[in-house]
Amino acid sequence: MGYEVQAQAIFRRLLPSIGLLFASKARNRRKEQAVAKEAVNIVIERTAGGIDITGRQFAPYSGQYAKKKRDLIKALKKFRGRNVRQDAGAYPAWLRATGQMLSSLTADVTADATVRGLTLNIKFRFASAESARIASYHNETGAGKSRVRRQFLGLSRDGTARRRAEEERLYKAWKNG
Repeated sequence: MGYEVQAQAIFRRLLPSIGLLFASKARNRRKEQAVAKEAVNIVIERTAGGIDITGRQFAPYSGQYAKKKRDLIKALKKFRGRNVRQDAGAYPAWLRATGQMLSSLTADVTADATVRGLTLNIKFRFASAESARIASYHNETGAGKSRVRRQFLGLSRDGTARRRAEEERLYKAWKNG
């Protein structure tokens, strides 16, 4: 089984229309897919900006690793041509070598109606086992000799302005899905 992180968003403003929202399973599945896509976009955009789930900048790479990574990127560009991956250009050079890890990020969303409102349960996971392994190093155990954790997977911490903005994006994706 691969590495996964769970998140949850609750929308109390939808409470009066809960019955209407769950009238059609097919319609809800479309909405869940729209929310899943938006959740992945949120993680990728925040990570590309160098921000972790707490709202802080990622810790910089060690000098030795930064040089190693620059050399790897140069070698890959020379070997494969100018673009390493089609979608890798969306990420800054310091964040990617091949673009493989973030491009294999997926999300599954399930919606539940409760007395608290609409609850969206989001599971982030990776299509590739290798990407899941690398993500678990960065997110949980820490990467490198000094075990630096760069927590990027999931929604931002509760109670922050960034989290409210992310929830607003998820709400719009649900409404428009």
